[in-house]
Amino acid sequence: MTDAILTAESLTYHVGTSVLIADASLELAGGRMTIVIGPNGAGKSTLLKLLTGELRPKEGGIKLLGENLAAFKPWRLACIRAVMPQSGAVSLPFTVREVAGLGVDGVGRSLSRAEKSAVIGRALETADVSDLASRLIGTLSGGERQRVHFARVLGQIAAGQTVSDRQILFLDEPTANLDLSHQLDLLDAAARLAQEGVAVVAVIHDLNLAAAYADDLIVLKDGRIVARGAPARVMTDALMSAVFRLDVKVGAPPPGNVPFIVPRRRAAAPQR
Repeated sequence: MTDAILTAESLTYHVGTSVLIADASLELAGGRMTIVIGPNGAGKSTLLKLLTGELRPKEGGIKLLGENLAAFKPWRLACIRAVMPQSGAVSLPFTVREVAGLGVDGVGRSLSRAEKSAVIGRALETADVSDLASRLIGTLSGGERQRVHFARVLGQIAAGQTVSDRQILFLDEPTANLDLSHQLDLLDAAARLAQEGVAVVAVIHDLNLAAAYADDLIVLKDGRIVARGAPARVMTDALMSAVFRLDVKVGAPPPGNVPFIVPRRRAAAPQR
């Protein structure tokens, strides 16, 4: 892959004798949406934490824009990469607008107050939380909070573009707690960022959504990358069945080349 924003070589991470990531190598380029899939405990979130710099690999290295990731100062790193973690708990009594503005205030040093307000407003609108702007985040449902944190990283990416024209967005299970409509809205917005040149990396459990939105899939099993590539090439009956340990049928309807996955029940339902 050319024009890589981030390159990881032979990453290994373990806690005691438990190996969570083993010999993982990958490149992430701007303009592409990479989705990481795999069963629970495969190492998906650990891999993202390594790539974002939250965890340090025990072996191997990561380069961001050709430089050692560990050498980046916090502000410069925040201008280049934004992270939406699985849990975005906020213990302070912040309003939705204040939470959405955290990323903008953090990296938008060159922006005027009016420019910051405009960036935050667009992020709130894209995440469909404008009508919640004055609410305290602690009063929201899980899905609403999820959308607020998506607005936060959208604002951070937009503000960061005043500093760096090469950026990467990490989303760890961003569709959790969302209804189907908001799942599609969020992934559509992430895909638009990729089309604009941002490298987008997401962990998603819904295999059909992953197939529909990924330019590249990374398949993890037991801490190892077992496959990588376009969904139509990676999502085979054999691989999906082996990785998820169940009988899976993969089909590809015309006219698109997007696979769809149908799990088969392990046993017949009891008769009533």
